[in-house]
Amino acid sequence: MYADLSLDHKMLKDIVKKAVKPAARRERVDYAKTAYPVSLRRACRVVGIRGSVYRYPPNTARNDAIIADLQQAVEKYPAYVFKTLSVVRATTEEWMDEYNEERPHDTLEDLTPFEYKMAHQQWENSTLDCS
Repeated sequence: MYADLSLDHKMLKDIVKKAVKPAARRERVDYAKTAYPVSLRRACRVVGIRGSVYRYPPNTARNDAIIADLQQAVEKYPAYVFKTLSVVRATTEEWMDEYNEERPHDTLEDLTPFEYKMAHQQWENSTLDCS
């Protein structure tokens, strides 16, 4: 009987741990500290959150441009390990140049932008009436 209750308690704690986000847990710690005369350490332990997670909430400011660049780099180099963010930026810029300037585009009759420009300039120059 005792073993069953212990297992139920462990399962319930695991389920709650996965279901409750850290922000909500921080609120629960605050409630525990005000409602009961307990220390921060004890309140965190009861709620199931580390003290560092309570003290250091995540930075919610997002830099979408950097995130998009990183996602593109990860898609191009799935097994590549970047040492610094500047390497990621340089690699991403190279990839964007290649993607936008050197690859054939469907909208440009499967030509690169340079080939398309040269073909149309040549066509425009050949149709001029120079008489």
